[in-house]
Amino acid sequence: MECGDPEYGFTALACPKGHFSRFVAGHCKGRGFCTYCLTLRQRTLAPHLIERVVGNVPVRHVVLCFPPQLRCIIGYDEALLNAGFASIVGAMFRYQRRKAAEELKVPWKRIYPGGLAANHRVSATLETNQHFHGVFPDGVFFQAEPDGPLEFHRLAAPTEEEVAGIAYQACLLFCEALKARGFWETTATTFDTVKGILRLPKCKARAAKFFGEAARDSEGGLAPRGGAYAFHVFVGNAIELQERTQLEHLVNYILAPPFRDDQLSWDREGNIVLRLKRRRHDRTEYVVLTPYELMDRLASLVPRPNVNSLRYYGVYAPNAALRKEAIGLRLSAEWQSVSRDEGHFACPVCARPLQVVTVVARRRRTPGAVPPDTPAEVNTRNQDRIGRVPLDPGQGWLFS
Repeated sequence: MECGDPEYGFTALACPKGHFSRFVAGHCKGRGFCTYCLTLRQRTLAPHLIERVVGNVPVRHVVLCFPPQLRCIIGYDEALLNAGFASIVGAMFRYQRRKAAEELKVPWKRIYPGGLAANHRVSATLETNQHFHGVFPDGVFFQAEPDGPLEFHRLAAPTEEEVAGIAYQACLLFCEALKARGFWETTATTFDTVKGILRLPKCKARAAKFFGEAARDSEGGLAPRGGAYAFHVFVGNAIELQERTQLEHLVNYILAPPFRDDQLSWDREGNIVLRLKRRRHDRTEYVVLTPYELMDRLASLVPRPNVNSLRYYGVYAPNAALRKEAIGLRLSAEWQSVSRDEGHFACPVCARPLQVVTVVARRRRTPGAVPPDTPAEVNTRNQDRIGRVPLDPGQGWLFS
């Protein structure tokens, strides 16, 4: 609750020539569920992804949803989290390379796909639901001749059968990762189903069947088919070059916090009402949680330390040999010379970087202080905080 509140710390910035000054409220840099810090990260990172990573190429939104038996353990096992990223990226890259090789008659080693993927830990109701969102170009980069110039080739739209094949390939890759961790033993494999024994920690061994299926929307589904649960893959419509607004909406959706402060409210019984961002298929618009249920769901949002939730692959990877050449196909010289941080901390009059004038450290709560017990007191405190004005109303806050 103290994050983003200048009463608990701020930094004063000023232009070296005295043209402009502003205050930046301190924040906790939380990676779990702090809406202020996650929104700050979203606003800072989204322009970078749009301009300096994705660029002006057509892209598609790809989502991988896991069977319910596997949705909890992925977030608490780093090896399986890495395998989740690798399963969707590996399946997409294999499909794109195979299709591009057929269309271009070029060897696989001269075809270079790219993409980025983000991990979402919960569903809209804050229930643990590990799934992955990806943004992949609607094509591949390739070299017609060895050591030749890099070119971009757009692929034909995938059919429903091809999307189901991508899902099944992701299923096979993830089952191999489970087997390497000792959690899975394959007993039979057909053209679209994998059967085996699932041995998760602190759970009894049980038979399980998985298959790949093309989802009709990004939420996937839970309905089994003959006792087998699906790896759902959703591939959205292509976002064309001129549809920049849709690309911005997609990137901001992938980077958005799991919930906003204005989605939470109290009811008369002291429970917490979580208003959903959009109505679900069963027309549910909100869920009611006790304070303990909310805290339990928030705890699952805290990621493992030193683990990236957003990753780059292929030609978009930081150490890719052809990354600069691929980005050079799309960027202008003006953008390459501008740092993404200078726009936030530069004087609007003379464009000089702002300098730190003073830093007011965060003031901790008094030891033994007890938070308000009743919803009325909490709402009163929140209203006081919302109504608070900046230290200098004429200058405003950098992130508000």
